Amino acid sequence: MTLDNSQGTTAASLTLTDDMSRVVDDATVDQASLAVSNPSVTATWRDEGRTLALGGSVPAGQRAEVTYRVTVKPEGQRGDNTLRNCLGTACTTHLVPPPGASHMNVSKSASPIDGTHVRPGAQVTYTLTLDNSTGTAAAPVTVSDNLAGVLDDATVDVSSLASSDGNVHGSFSADGRVLSLTGSVAAGERVTVTFRVTVKPDGQRGDNFLRNCVGESCTTHPVPPPPVSHLVQSKSASPAVGTMVGPGQNITYTLTLDNTAGTADAPVNAVDDLSGVIDDATVLQVTVTSTHDTVTRTWSADGRTLTLGGHVPAGQRAEITYQVQVKPDGQRGDMRVRNCLGTSCTLHTTPPPPEPGLWIAKGSDPADGTARVPGETVTYGVVLDNTTGTAAAPLTGVTDDLSGVVDDATVDRASLTSSDPSVTATWTNDTTLTLSGSVPAGARVTVTYRVTVNPVTQRGDNRLINCLRCIRRPRRRRRIWCRRRRLFRRRARRSCLVMRSPIRFCWITRRARRMRRCR
Repeated sequence: MTLDNSQGTTAASLTLTDDMSRVVDDATVDQASLAVSNPSVTATWRDEGRTLALGGSVPAGQRAEVTYRVTVKPEGQRGDNTLRNCLGTACTTHLVPPPGASHMNVSKSASPIDGTHVRPGAQVTYTLTLDNSTGTAAAPVTVSDNLAGVLDDATVDVSSLASSDGNVHGSFSADGRVLSLTGSVAAGERVTVTFRVTVKPDGQRGDNFLRNCVGESCTTHPVPPPPVSHLVQSKSASPAVGTMVGPGQNITYTLTLDNTAGTADAPVNAVDDLSGVIDDATVLQVTVTSTHDTVTRTWSADGRTLTLGGHVPAGQRAEITYQVQVKPDGQRGDMRVRNCLGTSCTLHTTPPPPEPGLWIAKGSDPADGTARVPGETVTYGVVLDNTTGTAAAPLTGVTDDLSGVVDDATVDRASLTSSDPSVTATWTNDTTLTLSGSVPAGARVTVTYRVTVNPVTQRGDNRLINCLRCIRRPRRRRRIWCRRRRLFRRRARRSCLVMRSPIRFCWITRRARRMRRCR
């Protein structure tokens, strides 16, 4: 009897009675064999050994055991041949066979022990035990061991069948699925029958469980499943995905082949598609590296694909890296560096190439349309605005036509100035000012010069008409800006035109269309 207070935090008091009334009719109690393992517990026989009273207490965190023996009475002195003993709801029962009767128990065991994992090629030895040790007569043997739950995963070794007693014989059925035992087990004896099975190789097994039962006695041996690979492919990049990269910048790609969850080598057959990369970047093939020599890397002739082969060992991970370099401005395609390994993709964008955003305007001081008298000056200005451009705007075919001015005014060539040395203004002839060079990105350049109104006798049509011409490419159509001056306070007709970058496109406003006669 075990009294366990090992989980308690205080002593557990005892008031228990062990009822022996259904034992003493078939056995004699050896009161002297009574033993208590803990001195805090008391045990006392009462009613001439028919009950055992337990008292005292079991200290916190301790346990106590109370033991005693009984001896089964001889034939003719027993009662119901059943020794039943209860302490509370915990009971034990032992049967005493009647005179001249057998009492055989059949059980099964295995080596390795039940529940052990076994691998392909391993052997399992089964033992059938025929126990008639409590019988008083020989026990006939008629036992069938069904091996159906074993033979789908193992092969039986028929020659290994052995019996510890010649009175017990065993034989396998023709298909080896059933072992039949016959014969007899002498009174008071125990016989064992053994045989072996060998676990089948991978790919030849069934449910990977060796389960064998004789009656209610069963054994089970699981077999690990065949090794399998578990390859996961992914791709990453540095700089991180989504980052904008500029011309000349390198992108490092890392291809990861992960077989850490696999129990077998994983074959590799992957293609890294660079068709979305090479229009915007150059592949640096010489930089390709791998963490495992078992993975092969092969570039296609056009450099559009990288083919991966070989294998990744079980439980390991391989990484392949290489670099690409973003092409210079003017050599890129869709400005998107997109790279995919299977369904794992990376994307980097590149900034559009720098472009000019030139606006040209013509102005004067005093303002357009103001009347002037002889001797007064007019300051003309050409505004070259590239503040919205990201690249320098070259000036080609931009001329200032003064043919409508010099008949009524004298040009002060010495007054010609440019606010930025990158823009050069040159007098081509007496009536034409040519602008050349380029306007820096984000800059605004002003070119100015002055004219002086001639005396009355030296004037022509009494109008100062100043036009700025732009030649458009590639159609090379000419557009004109005009500034007109009516002298002696004649009524002036205002007109103005501002053109979008002459390098890219031009347009004329409705009002400006009327200026064609300025030519």
